[in-house]
Amino acid sequence: MKFSVLILFLLSCLNMEAQTIWGRVLDEKEQPVSYANVVLLTADSVFIKGAVTTDTGEFSFHPSQIKNEKYRLKISYIGYETQNIICQSNSLGDIALIPQANVLSEISVTAPYYKMKGNGLVVSVQNTLLSHLEDVGKMLEFIPGLQYGNDGLSVFGKGKPIVYLNGRILTDMSELERIKSSDISTVEVIKNPGAAYSASSQAVVKIRTIRKKGDGLSLDLKSYFQLAHSTRLGETVQANYRSSKFDMFAYLNYLKANDYETENSHYDVKSKKPFRLNSMQKEYIERDRYTGKAGFDYYFTPRQNIGAYYSCTYHDIEGNGNENITIDENGKMTDTQFYHIESGITSPIHRVNAYYSGHIGPIDINFNNDIYLSKEKQFQFIDGRTDIHGAQNAATKNNLKNSLAASDLTLRYQKGKSIWEIGTAYNYIRRTNNYNSEGGIDLDDYQKIQENKWAVYGNYQLSLDKWNVDAGIRYELYQYDYYKNDKHMDEQSKVYRNLYPSLSVSRPIGNIDVNLSYSIKTQKPQYNALDGNMQYISRNLYRGGNPLLKPSTMHDLQLSMVYKGLAVSADYIQMKNPLYYTYRFYDAKQTVILSSYDNYPKVDIFQAEVSYSQKIGFWKPQLTIDLLKSNYRLEQSGVFYKQNDPLVTLNFNQIFTLPSHWYIYLYTRYQSRGCNEEALKLSDNGRISLYVVKMWKNFTFDILFNDIFRSNKNSYSTLSPACTFHTSQYYDTQNIQINVRYRLNTTRSKYKGSDAAGEELNRM
Repeated sequence: MKFSVLILFLLSCLNMEAQTIWGRVLDEKEQPVSYANVVLLTADSVFIKGAVTTDTGEFSFHPSQIKNEKYRLKISYIGYETQNIICQSNSLGDIALIPQANVLSEISVTAPYYKMKGNGLVVSVQNTLLSHLEDVGKMLEFIPGLQYGNDGLSVFGKGKPIVYLNGRILTDMSELERIKSSDISTVEVIKNPGAAYSASSQAVVKIRTIRKKGDGLSLDLKSYFQLAHSTRLGETVQANYRSSKFDMFAYLNYLKANDYETENSHYDVKSKKPFRLNSMQKEYIERDRYTGKAGFDYYFTPRQNIGAYYSCTYHDIEGNGNENITIDENGKMTDTQFYHIESGITSPIHRVNAYYSGHIGPIDINFNNDIYLSKEKQFQFIDGRTDIHGAQNAATKNNLKNSLAASDLTLRYQKGKSIWEIGTAYNYIRRTNNYNSEGGIDLDDYQKIQENKWAVYGNYQLSLDKWNVDAGIRYELYQYDYYKNDKHMDEQSKVYRNLYPSLSVSRPIGNIDVNLSYSIKTQKPQYNALDGNMQYISRNLYRGGNPLLKPSTMHDLQLSMVYKGLAVSADYIQMKNPLYYTYRFYDAKQTVILSSYDNYPKVDIFQAEVSYSQKIGFWKPQLTIDLLKSNYRLEQSGVFYKQNDPLVTLNFNQIFTLPSHWYIYLYTRYQSRGCNEEALKLSDNGRISLYVVKMWKNFTFDILFNDIFRSNKNSYSTLSPACTFHTSQYYDTQNIQINVRYRLNTTRSKYKGSDAAGEELNRM
């Protein structure tokens, strides 16, 4: 019944289009123009109403102001000729502004590389040297504060961001592989997002692509090859068919990856009888990934449209490795252990997304729905032997099932220089974990997690003279139920009710754009961190989750400034109950170490960033320096030790423009020793990579020499009640990568749906 009422409500909106004057203002590159002045006049030039275009370049006038007669629109924006348009009560579609002749050349030369937009930093990509990078990940490394590596995209000091592509949340980061940098208009980084975003989003990256026109069939073919210790191969085919109001798209991808990993670690165990455990691991992993996606959009009018897509991904992963362990007591080796490990994961993932985007009069409506289903089967077989205890064999199986349903609704109203926005969201998640073990260990367990999250928020934006104010508040009700062997665990189950306010104030001071923002955020544990089962690693090592974990709360105060090619920001963050990785004793004899997560009471973090970019002839250098300082104090054997050394990261990236459409990109990165935001003491490391690109009309070839000197190793140490842990990991980052891409009549999909599930899918 409720669904039928909703459908009738949405269909009734389609009939309200006739009494609205609506349009979208674009520049000469077909990009939306924000904050253009639009004045509605009678045919004889009597003022009726004024408005300012939104971030998407749109404007509209309320039906009550419109009669069935002719009107005149006057559209003006600095640097462009004023447009005067005669119209009636209908949709005007796209309106292109024409640059003033006397400033056209000036705009193309002096347009700033960085731009402040509220509390976000916007970097232009279109028609810049960044647009020639075939690999979007490599392009994102030129964006201040962003890092792109083995773990995907991250923001310095803030972890993994929520990534939007044309207003739609990306939960599958491999989707970035499907677009070219030349298709991207801008990248916006928001390090202190407001109430309009989930309270769990510490940072947001918004990628906007270039709007392309044209009907018919388009194709995009890409081949990928990587050579290191072993090889990676990838093939991608994309197709899009567009005809007037209808848009249909499909995508197929296959990835064959053979990965090589090593890890050398040691544990200085502070037990009743202290000992050192040394571990050397080497593993080869074979991955096969198949992905398919198909969907459609239908436009009733330029402002009323619906769409849906279905996607399926299948993972097949097999691992084969060895681990050598030695036990030293008082400087003498007392035991040696050898383990041969075979493991595997198969995981089909199904997903459906549907959306409606439209309006009722001056109110814009966006309604999104998500369904997500996955079933993951894991197995591990360990064939081990030790000098003291002989054979140590174990076999484990783990069946994971995830299901999610999510919806969100957003209403947006603009009047003059004010914008009101309200929204609501609901997520339901169910996760079961059935763990079975054999071979002399008893770790069998069955767990179920159910979550319900409701959210409602309001946001207000005001542009007044040179001032821009953005204020909002978000309320979230989060109910977490934990079951162990079908029994509800009252202690682990929680209900959280929280308010999350945000405020952002910005204005130019001379030629410097300045922004001050404040927000309260939360960070929920990943689901694998909440799992209560234990995973057998070796005779002396177990790994597990912690169902008693609490969400963390963050207060973030940020100051940002932008002047042409210079961007500066500073954050003071206070965190309550931050998550960190720790090691405790599993048994009373203190011979088995359990690695897991815990909450730290409270920590203060200061971080700052300075980035400068300048083009000098055929050379464009960019220097970014990041600083992070925390005040962690970790306990071991009743003594607290400071874990607060400052962490400095330096990125010096360079672009060289050569004749005949050749481009060279040189990446240099150095990270000092210091402690990060997760209480880990990182060792210094660096990386130098070289990227060469050759472009033709529809064809692109590029070759990447990554981590030329094999210096990009992940090494860190940490203190805990049970031990001091140190590890050095290497993920085969020294490699050669070749990409070949061909495009025919390419257009991007019109799909406007957003992922209602948001960061909840990332937690899975």
